[in-house]
Amino acid sequence: MKSKSHKKHLTWMLITCMLVTLLPSTVLAAGLPAPSGLKIGIGESEKTFSDGSTATVHYACCDTTLGLHFDEVPGSSYYRWDLEKHVVLPNGSTMTENGGGSAVYPYAHLFMWRTLNDANISTRDIDSITIAFEDDNGNKGPASTLNTDITVTQIESNEPVTAYYIGTEQASWSSAPGDKESTFKISGLPANHSVYFGNPQKSGVTSVIGNGGILEIKDSCNNGEWNMDLGDLSVDADENYYLDIYKTTVTSNTKADLEITRHPVNFVFNGFDITIGGALTYNNGNQITPAITVKTTDSTPVTLTEGTDYDVTFQKSGTGIAASEVKTAGSYTAVITGKAGTAYEG
Repeated sequence: MKSKSHKKHLTWMLITCMLVTLLPSTVLAAGLPAPSGLKIGIGESEKTFSDGSTATVHYACCDTTLGLHFDEVPGSSYYRWDLEKHVVLPNGSTMTENGGGSAVYPYAHLFMWRTLNDANISTRDIDSITIAFEDDNGNKGPASTLNTDITVTQIESNEPVTAYYIGTEQASWSSAPGDKESTFKISGLPANHSVYFGNPQKSGVTSVIGNGGILEIKDSCNNGEWNMDLGDLSVDADENYYLDIYKTTVTSNTKADLEITRHPVNFVFNGFDITIGGALTYNNGNQITPAITVKTTDSTPVTLTEGTDYDVTFQKSGTGIAASEVKTAGSYTAVITGKAGTAYEG
């Protein structure tokens, strides 16, 4: 729960887990096959390793929204593809959504927030997906089509999520004095959902919420789990940030429902109001326990719980002491620390 000054602008440095330009030329260029084994699903698959063990592997940097799986092509280093979705709008009219991509995994991410002529498309159905592999020069091979029954619903929520400022430290990816990384945390989110954090004026980044329902926003890659990549983070109060939360329900290899809810994001820098109630008086040599209240300072304040959200320790004359030692006359300092693993850590 540190309070630091911040800059007026947000510099983006988007890092992607899907290495494209640094990988060798695809071996598919000489003879592109038609993609086979098409099915929809979230970005993970059960893999069998050389020692016979199996594990669930997440594709494309933890994408757990909805994507198109296809069979691996023996000998391929990575995949490039061109993809077309046939879309049916609520009024019965149709349109196509075209896109391309590349990845080291046989999985094409399908959906982000969609607008048409600057208007949100609140509901749309995808009744087919066509995909073809491409070589390094953009030449396409034969296409394959999967008939689908996918409903996509977009919801504009007026309920903001709050990102609490934790602190700014030396960047883990650089030793240069000017390279810093700042950390915010958003708590109370649904566990194991993909999210997209962005800004209409800037690129955004995709991540996945952990089991604790806490999203960490920082420029870092920690133990293979990519967090939001914001570079030297500072927030301009005049810019509008949003968080899209994806709820995906897959019922078969061709049928799924995807609900995307967009929340505005409030950034809180001086995020906590701490009060110590009443005057403390001598208690015949017994322990004196101050009444400490910690609240957030956003538009809907939350009272935090000691032992769950934060811990309290005491010092006397700069030396740490046990709470039981707060009993004689003197000057004491209460040190309040957000608990590790919570949105208030620090």
